[in-house]
Amino acid sequence: MQNDAVTQIRVLLPSDADAAAGVFARAFYDDPVWSFFCDDPATRLDSLKTFFGFLARSSLGHGWLHATSELESMCLWSPPSMEIMPESRVDDLLALVPEMLPGREELLYDFFGRVTENHPQQPHWYLSLFATDTPHRGRGNGMKLLEGDLELINETGMPCYLESSNPVNEARYRSVGFEVVGAFDVCVGGPLMTTMWREGHG
Repeated sequence: MQNDAVTQIRVLLPSDADAAAGVFARAFYDDPVWSFFCDDPATRLDSLKTFFGFLARSSLGHGWLHATSELESMCLWSPPSMEIMPESRVDDLLALVPEMLPGREELLYDFFGRVTENHPQQPHWYLSLFATDTPHRGRGNGMKLLEGDLELINETGMPCYLESSNPVNEARYRSVGFEVVGAFDVCVGGPLMTTMWREGHG
């Protein structure tokens, strides 16, 4: 890929957090995993904005919440040296869940535990969220952003890891070097989450 794909990367600022929450919420509205947890269509969008807004604000400090120039697509990474969720924010996240999913919070607590149990111990870059806003799907914006990020990550020689919550996306991840390495149920009776790994390049 040429450098012009890299130069379009925009590092999000605290002032972009609400916009990021909206992009992720709209993108994951019909997602098999997130529509399972947020099963009420009337409240789902607000619940997802609350959750993804929290993740965005918790991640803005390390500079790896990236977007295309007009915020059409976004990638949220955790670098190898960073915790997935800073310990100082874990209690805040757990306290947020009952507001987000009243009466269903145990399902999400179970999911958080399964994500942690299945997470690789080897140092890696973690692609925790990747999304394209619904009006911009199918134009290639997201893949250009992801390819640009991977070019930057290739300079570190480190591998990458992600969980795919929608099987239709796995071919896209394979096209940039990820391979399926496993899967787990997000909770008892819930849908599958596929785990994927990309060896280090460089």
